[in-house]
Amino acid sequence: MMKKYLLLVAVILCCAVSVFATTEKLPWKIILVPDTQYYTLYAENEPKLITMMDLIRQNKDKENIKIVLHLGDYTNNNTDEQWRVIKKGLSILDGVVPYVCCLGNHDLGDNGRTNSRETLLNKYFKVTDNPLNEKMFIGAYEKGKLDNAAFTFTQYGKKYLVLSLEFGPRDEVLEWANKIVSSHSDYDVILVTHDFIDERSTFTSKDGKPLRSTTETSGNARGYFTGNTGEEVWQKLIRKHKNFFLVVNGHYLDWEKDKDGKIVPAKGIAAAHRSDKIEGGKTVHQILFNAQWTPNNYKGWIQSLEFNPNDNTVSVKTFSPVLEKEGKPFTKTGEQFEFKFKLD
Repeated sequence: MMKKYLLLVAVILCCAVSVFATTEKLPWKIILVPDTQYYTLYAENEPKLITMMDLIRQNKDKENIKIVLHLGDYTNNNTDEQWRVIKKGLSILDGVVPYVCCLGNHDLGDNGRTNSRETLLNKYFKVTDNPLNEKMFIGAYEKGKLDNAAFTFTQYGKKYLVLSLEFGPRDEVLEWANKIVSSHSDYDVILVTHDFIDERSTFTSKDGKPLRSTTETSGNARGYFTGNTGEEVWQKLIRKHKNFFLVVNGHYLDWEKDKDGKIVPAKGIAAAHRSDKIEGGKTVHQILFNAQWTPNNYKGWIQSLEFNPNDNTVSVKTFSPVLEKEGKPFTKTGEQFEFKFKLD
């Protein structure tokens, strides 16, 4: 009897070991929401913003969504009316999914004209609004303001630091950010900012990859007020640390060449990506995504970044919850809309 009992225990233990040995970690996702200014500007587009947020909320568990990153330009004119619309939309995620946002040029100044850094952001958003945001929050450049803020989260034992920086971060803001990253050297760092790489530069760069913005880039932050361009943020912040691995931004337009070879604005999704190795550190993957100029009344395009811990890859996909709801093709194909990269 004892031998049979011991044999049964051995079989159970072997099965348990086998199950645990073969169990894979489930992939998880970061969702990118590009410039929402035309959803808050035009009343007829507000339901589409709600559809976007509803889909994220409803699929949080099914898709294993861990965080949403808004890429700036919540509003078009920095007005109370428009801030109320984006507040209504993002509030759908409160208590369900954490979200981190950054300020765009249209969120600043008088009626969205960037002649100052004044914003209504902090009138409508507090870190305590979403308990999941509050749980991740570790500090801000200015107390009580979310213009520049830092958050942390952990996934499968790996620690992440998310930095949200203003449009054209000032030198003093970058000094603050450097201190935050230095004090979290064992965290993998994600930067969310409005101006970084732009699609137009793919036509002029030697390798067809987008370039980080400079003072020569049309629409760069320096053209509005004193602040740092994408390349300056790279030099003054990112390349100084070994643990940055991802930068995401919006802001820039989609471009194409006309029949005469002239570079002209297009009516599609602005999307581009590049990767650069930091000396002695990680490969930093940089992604531009902005869909505000797409035709058919702005169909709610978002991007998902699926992290697969089993092969250490990230799969990027572009899709529209609005088109999905309408029963139409809702995914965007093409190298800039659907791609995969390997993490170090």
